[in-house]
Amino acid sequence: MASDLCFLSGLDFDGGVWAADPRTGHKRWMEDLGDRPFGDQMVRAGDSLYIASVFDRGGIYALDAKTGTYRWDYNDGASDDGEWEISRAGSRLLVAHSDELYALPAV
Repeated sequence: MASDLCFLSGLDFDGGVWAADPRTGHKRWMEDLGDRPFGDQMVRAGDSLYIASVFDRGGIYALDAKTGTYRWDYNDGASDDGEWEISRAGSRLLVAHSDELYALPAV
């Protein structure tokens, strides 16, 4: 498990999402997500880190919490500029976008 990490996004010149050791502040990994837009709303479940986008063309991104390796993304295809919202509920991710609510597996 990656419980000994602190997750941050876009807070330095590197941009991207990164993990740091909370005791030392040293960066453990960084994932720039390419040209995918992302926000600062993150949820960790098991060995995955989920990030919500701030734009409709983004969505929800899943990364390996230990390494930062990109796993998958989800987008509902709705064409509005609504921000994505994410929360964890047991073994599910509750995701809101536009006027829709989705339950995705936290895998």
